[in-house]
Amino acid sequence: MPELNAAQTGAPKKKRKYGYWIFLGIVLLILGVQYLLAHIRRVCDWYLDRVTPKLSEGIGGLMSKIPAPVCEITEIAAAVFCAVLVILLILLIFLRKRRGYRRFVGFCVKLTLAVALIAVISEPIYSAVGINSTVLGRADYSAQAHDLDDLVALWNYWVRQGNQMMHDADRDENGHLILRSDDEIRAGLEQAAQRLSGEYPRLGLPVPNAKTSVVSQLVAGLNMSAYYIEPWRELVFTVNTKSRTRFMSVYAHEYSHFCGYHREDEANYLGLLLCLESDDPNIRYAGWLDVRNYIWSAVEKAYFGDAEPDDEDPDYIAFCNATEEFDDYPLLLGDMTGNYKLYHRERGEENPEDNRVANPELVSSDKAKALIEKAGQKRSESVRAELGAHYYDGVVQFMLDDFASRYRAPAESKEE
Repeated sequence: MPELNAAQTGAPKKKRKYGYWIFLGIVLLILGVQYLLAHIRRVCDWYLDRVTPKLSEGIGGLMSKIPAPVCEITEIAAAVFCAVLVILLILLIFLRKRRGYRRFVGFCVKLTLAVALIAVISEPIYSAVGINSTVLGRADYSAQAHDLDDLVALWNYWVRQGNQMMHDADRDENGHLILRSDDEIRAGLEQAAQRLSGEYPRLGLPVPNAKTSVVSQLVAGLNMSAYYIEPWRELVFTVNTKSRTRFMSVYAHEYSHFCGYHREDEANYLGLLLCLESDDPNIRYAGWLDVRNYIWSAVEKAYFGDAEPDDEDPDYIAFCNATEEFDDYPLLLGDMTGNYKLYHRERGEENPEDNRVANPELVSSDKAKALIEKAGQKRSESVRAELGAHYYDGVVQFMLDDFASRYRAPAESKEE
């Protein structure tokens, strides 16, 4: 006897459930509209000027009350969930006849797909908002052209001021810079932010707590001293960064991101201004040290182009002699890295014990270290390609354009 279908037997037809796909489609549509809006400058400026402060105060204030980095804990939990999901899918081979189990696994797969899509699409939106917004949030700003003499003048001015800051900095009996506590740094940055908020209104937000990464070695291996990530609005640092002078300037950099200055060149420049406007000499010095390599690299690139300079080339030696350098390079190196071995060796002294926190060895395998280092190199190349002119070293352009009128024109230092 032939089988009867549902219509012939009178049994109700099974209704297809499209609710999940309708929901996912609506989410993707919203994200798509956001992505398009993120390419309209006026919308980007409105979001960064009006929405970001409220989100940073609300979510950032809540996250500051939690000591651990919620963003990393969430990511670790997501990785564990994905690993469990793989096991559940394998078990489905043997338990496929159990309807309840199939539904549960199906729900987990759909949840993972939805979260992954939202995460993947949200990142370009965040990047687009920063890149397409008005530079520094200032409609009056426009990049200017500068020659090699301007760069050399900026470098020489930077060295002279740095020499003074080096001598003014607070040091212990061994000559090591005295590190500031998180509370002291926050107080110094908030004081500076209030002074700058008239010109840069987004900087009026409270400075959030600094959190230490639970995977410091991994983050450091990816060429990151710290990071700020939406939507959590947390400032997360490696243990190694927190043990060095650079922590103070990196704190200012990440705070600039927190306030809505998403570009790396903007955050570098505003981080510098925040440090310099502080009353604390060590915070000012940390900000000054942070831009050293960017300025010198810009000078070398302007002089040599894309060619690598030869340390033994007479022309290069003559060029270096025409540029000024720190009074005490070993001390400078110690201040920048937190390692004063060369400083004490130059003086015939033993390197005394330092109470700075050591970087923990969270990755013991050489193979794992190599993989992390390779991933970090790829990440750096990817970020540079994505940001282009807005990469970290773009701070030099801002210094040449804006810094001169704020503190002292490079042309003045050139004439001395």
